[in-house]
Amino acid sequence: MPINLSAHTFTKHEKLCSIKQLDALFEAGKGFFQTPFRFVYLQTEQPQPFPIKVVISVSKRNFKKAVDRNRIKRLIRENYRMLKPDLYEHLQAKNKNYLLAIMFTGKQLPEFIDVKNGLDIGFKKLIQMI
Repeated sequence: MPINLSAHTFTKHEKLCSIKQLDALFEAGKGFFQTPFRFVYLQTEQPQPFPIKVVISVSKRNFKKAVDRNRIKRLIRENYRMLKPDLYEHLQAKNKNYLLAIMFTGKQLPEFIDVKNGLDIGFKKLIQMI
């Protein structure tokens, strides 16, 4: 199955689901804040079909209703899907694989443009750090 890395998709293979990888990410990963997000990343040596695997998280403490948490995650996924080709291009040039956690830390429901701006600035910062 050929993988198109520039496609604006977010498939199961791009999602971080492994408990071992999640534990390693949060134990040894480096992170930074870009309001209203917290990014945690870790370089991995394991071969992956995609240069980066992502997990998206929204705190139950700040958003009691699952409807609100799911809406925020949908907004983040949609914006990630649109912004990822630049990130993939940079990671492929360096030939490295990463694990990434995107955690929403805001206290209010965000608008689409707020999520887009936060992720855009966060990805630029991530590219600089990598």
